[in-house]
Amino acid sequence: MASGFARALGEDPALRDSINEHMRDALKALAPELREGIAKHIAATVKQWDDATLGRDVELNIGRDLQFIRVNGTLVGGAVGYSFER
Repeated sequence: MASGFARALGEDPALRDSINEHMRDALKALAPELREGIAKHIAATVKQWDDATLGRDVELNIGRDLQFIRVNGTLVGGAVGYSFER
C-alpha cells in the first residue's frame, strides 16, 4: 500500500499539490496552539547550553563559513562606523 501511494505521489502532480495544500492548511490551523510550546522548548534548550558547548557546536556546524561571517561583520561594522563619523 505504501509503495502504491509513493508511486502515485511520484506520478501525479495534482495529488502532490493537493496533499501539500491540505498539510499547509492543517499546520496553519495548529500553529497558534503549538507556538507557545515550541517557544518554551527552544528557550529551555538554549538555557541549557554552556559557552564551551555552544562555541564547539558553532565551529563544527558552520565551520569554514564562520571566518567569512567574521570578516563580513567586521567590514559592515567598519562601514557603518565610518559613515557615522562623517
